[in-house]
Amino acid sequence: MVMKVASLAQGVSGVRREVIDCLLALINNDIIPDITEKGSVGASGDLAPLSHMTLTMIGEGSAYVDGGLLPSNEALERFGLKPIKLKIIER
Repeated sequence: MVMKVASLAQGVSGVRREVIDCLLALINNDIIPDITEKGSVGASGDLAPLSHMTLTMIGEGSAYVDGGLLPSNEALERFGLKPIKLKIIER
């Protein structure tokens, strides 16, 4: 997640600041998305793991907190965080 923040923070990926802030909140609160061990097939091989990370960011899927696995919405709630809303920003 730290590497994803570093990449997105360069400002060329077309994501809202809210996405980066959400990732930082996960890192700072030690909320670890439940990501599958095997990646996806493709050129980069990161589509499946990133989709699982994003599930936690939107309050879906599950995440580890203090060594236990919780539904992501409960993990976020525990730290007073709200799931981000996916949307398209038109220019």
